[in-house]
This record gives sequence, structure tokens and C-alpha cells, in this order.
Amino acid sequence: MITQIRIDGFKSFVGFELDVHPVTVLLGVNGAGKSNLFDALRLVAGTVHRGFKETLAADRRLAARDLFHRGGAGRDEFTITVGMDVAWADGRIPAEVRLHVSRSTADGAVLDREKSVVQLLTTGKTIGLADLRTTVYDVPHEVVVVARMLRECRAWQPYALEPAALRQLGRPEADGPLDPSGSNIAVVIRRIEEDAPERFTQLVADLAALVPGVRGIRTEVLRTRGEFDFEVEFQHTGWVSPASLSDGTLRALALLAAYWDPKRIGLLAVEEIENGMHLSQVAELVRRLGRGDGQLLVTTHSSALLAALQGDLSGGVVFLDQADRVDPESGTVSRITVARPLLPRTPDAEPGTFTSPQAVERMLRRLGQGAV
Repeated sequence: MITQIRIDGFKSFVGFELDVHPVTVLLGVNGAGKSNLFDALRLVAGTVHRGFKETLAADRRLAARDLFHRGGAGRDEFTITVGMDVAWADGRIPAEVRLHVSRSTADGAVLDREKSVVQLLTTGKTIGLADLRTTVYDVPHEVVVVARMLRECRAWQPYALEPAALRQLGRPEADGPLDPSGSNIAVVIRRIEEDAPERFTQLVADLAALVPGVRGIRTEVLRTRGEFDFEVEFQHTGWVSPASLSDGTLRALALLAAYWDPKRIGLLAVEEIENGMHLSQVAELVRRLGRGDGQLLVTTHSSALLAALQGDLSGGVVFLDQADRVDPESGTVSRITVARPLLPRTPDAEPGTFTSPQAVERMLRRLGQGAV
């Protein structure tokens, strides 16, 4: 479970800190830095699993020339630190993953091997990212902690579900957790149906609570090709194929399937969770995805979702905004992303460290997004 994210010099972040709750909703207008935050998590996770250069080559949002903070004097290096609690038999063990990157002379980016490390905070063990699989561990439980940390990092890829992908047939080889685009949704639903019948019943119940008239879900194998498909049953129209389901129903089903999937590990991250869905459904979807012992991190620019959730998630709703920063050395100004938890105004609160519901309402009204 992620506990904190600290970013300095990456894209729109300078001296950025975010405390991450079990359920965290990041509210912000387009361009506030919500996608950049997920880019930072993907870059760290990809570096841990595939390597730094390989991660840049596979992700068009991570072009080397665009990684460093621009504006003002710019930056020649950046650091991304992700603090987490790793599940252990007697509770959770704290650890940190730190990625440090410098700008190369060819307008590229180079991983600093000495500063890019994993730290096991209980034992003080420091391990280079490139050496995670070859290090000799002094304490037996360190091996388990690192292995579980690696598994959790895989879940840092956010879901950006695509309607066309959600309507594809599922290939048997795509039998892992839900793909970020949702292209293997039929395979995931089939796995829940066969391997975890109780979870499948909960999946149907959750979808019925969100989408009026839903009565059931079923999967089938197309014998000629060995691929999977599914249908949703409605009270008055019977069984409906993905081609005829609305984008919102497909997105809700995909996220619920990811939640109930027995292969789910750690974080469930969702970009712009309200896309394609009726706003009356989104708040209830967030509540259902935030149950249990997993973790939910979503971004939104919906003031309606904020209005529905601000009483439910004390400290878990964070307003991402942009502010001017003056570089102390050059005196130049750049725009940076700042995080302000949505909290009531208190006498001892430091100005600028939080955002009151009234302040968010004024911001959204000025931006033409309506009142909270």
C-alpha cells in the first residue's frame, strides 16, 4: 500500500509531497498535473520491473526530453520517491523506492544507479534498483518483503479504459489482471466466475446497484477460436452483448471486475473515473471500489463527485492546483503542481497547505465547472 509520494524536478513537480490514504481522490482541472502523477508511478514501477531505458521506450508519455521540469531555469535531474507499507504476516513493513535521473548531454535521461534504491526502513537495508534480484539478503524476511513490493509495483499502471478495447473478445493467453485498456475484461470475468463464485455473486450485485435493471452476467467460450465473450442480462431487454452496452456500463463492469479479481494485488488506480458514466453513479462506484483492505487512487475533474464524497473521505480528497514558483537562484518563474487536502479551515492550519470546500467551490465556479 502506498503511503506517500514525493517528487522533485519531474514534469510539473518541484518539492511535491502527497500523503496517500487507503482511498484517495485527486480533484483538479485539466492540466493540473493529475496524469503527470500517474506517469511518475508508471516510470518507477517500469524501472523496477523492466529497466529504465526499456520503460521509456515502451511508453510514449515518458519521452526523455519531457521528463524534466520546464520553465524558469529548468532542471537537470529529478527524484521520485514512493513510500509504502508492504504486507507481512504480523502487519505491514515500511519501505521506500527512490528513482533518481539526470539529464544527459544528448537531451536524454540517465538513471543514477547510486541514488536509485529501495530502502527497507525497519532494517536500514539499502538495495540498488538494478540489484533487487541478485542481492544477498541478511534477514530472511527481507526476501519476502522485496518480492511482495515488486508484485505491488505492477499495480501502479493506472486504468485508462477504452470502449473499443472493452468490446474485444478475450484471448486465453491474456489471463493476468485486467489490462489498463480493459482489453481482457472477458477473461477476467470468466476467471472470477469459475475460480471465485462468491466474488462473482458480489460482482453482479455491485453492477446491479450501479446500473438499473441488471440481473446477471454470463460468459461463454467461442469454440471455434477459443476466445471468451460475455453478456449482461437486463430485466426488460434480456441478455445484451458488449457491442450494445453503453460505455458507462462497460467501464463500471471493468472496474468492478478488477476489484473482485482474485489476482488483484495492491493499488487500484483509475484516471478520470467519471469518463463515460452518469455522475450519479460515480460516487457509489468509488465507495464500492474503496471497500476492504486494498487501495484506491483515482483522479477526477468532476465537482459533482467532490460534492458527493467530501463528507466520506476526511483527508482523502486532495485538490491538485498549479501555482507560480520563483527559482531562488535565477529568479525565474515556473508553474508547478501543488497538492492541498480538502479539509475544514482550522485556527492552527498553515495557510496554503489545505483547501477548504468553500475555496474549491470558488475555484470551480471561476473555471466554469459549476458549484460544489
